[in-house]
Amino acid sequence: MNIDFLRNAAKEYGSEPYCFGLGFVQLKLTDKTRMHFWHESVPHVEREEIHNHRYDFKSHVLAGRLNFSLYNVQGYANIRGYTPEWERFDTKCVPGEADVTMPTTTPVHVAHLGDFRLAEGSVYKFPHDAFHTTEETEFAITYLEREPKVREFASVVKKHGAVSTCPFANPGTPEEAWELINLALNWAALGF
Repeated sequence: MNIDFLRNAAKEYGSEPYCFGLGFVQLKLTDKTRMHFWHESVPHVEREEIHNHRYDFKSHVLAGRLNFSLYNVQGYANIRGYTPEWERFDTKCVPGEADVTMPTTTPVHVAHLGDFRLAEGSVYKFPHDAFHTTEETEFAITYLEREPKVREFASVVKKHGAVSTCPFANPGTPEEAWELINLALNWAALGF
């Protein structure tokens, strides 16, 4: 895989890469496939919020190591006088569009289930209703195959009262994204 192959594939599909605020560049190859290029030089939001997805997906780790943390998120009864530590809200944050966030938050309980380190050659499936973060990923190249959307909105969990940020807030330019993709490919060639 090289940069020219990826440029041609993106051109054929009519897409341009962009920086996704969770620490990777996303390059859509088809309606259902995309590549993610994780690298320390990719702009990253201050903190990644726990989230799920609108669809199930399968991801192949082509280079590096993908790290993610898995969480159990459950609602609980409203207890008078108690302020919950966590809250969940629904969002439809899409590149190039204004963030569509539902104004209502729901108090939730969050339990950390574990941390996973997936090496080059790993393949995993992730259901749309599972919650995770990928903050600990420093370098990886992944190929993602997504299923049809199951839900209109994804859910995000944040600390109660914290300001939420859209990961598409600073997509950068396509030229900057291509430079970061090339940097990630060079790291892969060196065996990082």
